Amino acid sequence: MFKQLESFVGVIWSLVLALKAAAEQQGEEPEDFIQFLQTRDGKILVPGMVEFVVMARRGKKPGKPVSRQLEEWRIFYKKFFNYKLDVESIRIPTRLDGYDRLIVVAKGFTLNQIYAAMAKQFTCSSYADDLDKVVIHNARDANRDGTYAVWVRDQREADKENRSKSAYDLWGTKNPVFVPEMPFITLGERMLYELKHWDETGDQLDQDSWTQCLGSRGADGDVLCVRFAPGYVHVSWSGCLNSGPDLGARSAVSRPLEPSGAQA
Repeated sequence: MFKQLESFVGVIWSLVLALKAAAEQQGEEPEDFIQFLQTRDGKILVPGMVEFVVMARRGKKPGKPVSRQLEEWRIFYKKFFNYKLDVESIRIPTRLDGYDRLIVVAKGFTLNQIYAAMAKQFTCSSYADDLDKVVIHNARDANRDGTYAVWVRDQREADKENRSKSAYDLWGTKNPVFVPEMPFITLGERMLYELKHWDETGDQLDQDSWTQCLGSRGADGDVLCVRFAPGYVHVSWSGCLNSGPDLGARSAVSRPLEPSGAQA
């Protein structure tokens, strides 16, 4: 028993030293780096680290642990909206294979405010002066339902299986019901993803094709689309019958829900 305990302590100490060395090698202060490995109440995020290692051993590209992504969103909202996000209360959808990008939509912000936050950082163009007025259907709305999160694929362009299909094709109907479990990204989620991706990489999403935000719909019945045109991010619209290789959609996973503390 003593030998097992001694071996375990040795492994933990080696891990601590390795983390310290890795942080210093990346030019980070170990004390600052450790914030991504523990919650605010001091619990160490071992499950998230285990998930990372297990996925790597299975030959899969490990996504960031949920706890790390939530901490990044807390910093994001403070930086761009001067808002204190309570990450502990957010219910997280079940994470499906391939859906590694978490998008957190906080209550209290309109489409116009999110668009304005983008426009402060890089050049943007919108077909409408008032997005909140023209976008009347949203499958998920934080101001209606409270702060929430969804999973999407972590990639620059829209999902390949959703290319060259019209909105009607992907909805499976001409009269979709915009409920929270609708499996497509909304305009608000897509704009937040744009700003978050730019903050991380200095690059833009959708440089080769448009993303149809099929979780949202305009008052005129059209769908909202976003793309990076040369030099600016453009928010536009598309008819529900339109299709083509330069028109796609991003699937989103929003159900079932678990407390944020259930996934590290």
